[in-house]
Amino acid sequence: MAGTAVADYGPLLTIERLTDSTPVVVRGRVHSVDSGWDMPAATIYTYVVIEIDEVLRGSVPHERIVIKQLGGVVGDVGLSVGGQPGFTPGENVLVFLQVRPRDNTLQTANFWQGKWSIEPRSQGNVAIRHAGRDGDGVEVAYREIDLAALEGRIRARQSTFRRSADGTIVFHPEETPTPVNTVDAANPVYRIPLLGFHWREAFSGGTIPYNFHKQKHARAGSGKKQLQKSWQAWNGVAKAIAWATKGKKIKTPAPGMSQRPGDASVMLQNGDPLEELPDASTTLAAGGAWFFTGPLIRKLGPAFSGFIVIQDSASAEQFMANKTCYETVVKHEDGHAGGLGHSNQGSALMFPSVNQAECNGGKPLGKDDNKFWGKKLYNKKHARAAADRR
Repeated sequence: MAGTAVADYGPLLTIERLTDSTPVVVRGRVHSVDSGWDMPAATIYTYVVIEIDEVLRGSVPHERIVIKQLGGVVGDVGLSVGGQPGFTPGENVLVFLQVRPRDNTLQTANFWQGKWSIEPRSQGNVAIRHAGRDGDGVEVAYREIDLAALEGRIRARQSTFRRSADGTIVFHPEETPTPVNTVDAANPVYRIPLLGFHWREAFSGGTIPYNFHKQKHARAGSGKKQLQKSWQAWNGVAKAIAWATKGKKIKTPAPGMSQRPGDASVMLQNGDPLEELPDASTTLAAGGAWFFTGPLIRKLGPAFSGFIVIQDSASAEQFMANKTCYETVVKHEDGHAGGLGHSNQGSALMFPSVNQAECNGGKPLGKDDNKFWGKKLYNKKHARAAADRR
């Protein structure tokens, strides 16, 4: 489908289209936010318990439900996922929820697009959505809408509601950790890291191997040349970090989004082999990295394994049938795998939206991309400070 795409990465939907692609929409208060391991998937998730005030779409047989978000921190290990919204105990929210194919659990629709914070204003409550914060702490893709108007647009789409084929939704995953970080806790903590890591190899002069999963059904526009062009674009910024241009094919997908302590590398997987992204989602790809929470350098933890997952939905297939578009999407996710969040500048590659024409034409790194990659995240002064602390 033609239109606008956002990270991480997928078409930017109107409220109507977002509603149509979503089986459950609820408004309520965040009761608890705790991270834990899903051992069969070998992956960390953050489990967000919502106390429901109103169900705006679908059928929910519980007063509390659990949203299972990819990423989080458990002990000394963290998983950072670009474009993933964060939650805070006590926060009032309106959430659009889709079903994870692998285990039928709930997650926010299209990453950050599905989460709206509710705040009071003099004229009434408003719903606010943003795509995280950039390196200066500025909210990205900020939008504010009257809450009553938003709810009205959602209710107006009731005739479009269709149940999923099996009708199964897991509202309370069995592995949900016992709530600790609750609204009643003394110090509620923001639990899903959006940034917060670096690659030691950027300071030591080493390269980071870039592997890719050997699959039966690669994307139409994919190829090693497209991957190499993406690597070379980032490698050319201040010589700060070097993705290796000779990766190896892996015959089987790595579990847990390529979680391999001690193996400093990035794994690209086409086709969402772990079934993390719903087919109803228009997300094109997701990227991030595993990191240790200490020792920290400039409040950043050392990364040990990066990942990029390319979606295999119909909308993703159409977007990335174009080789240049595939390269653009991978290049954006490379930024997340390297430690960048979204940019607040529309000209930047890391801006959370790009239309089909821009994607097909190729979107180069902008001034903001260079600024944060070459000067703030991996600058020479930073490198010397890191070396002095080792």
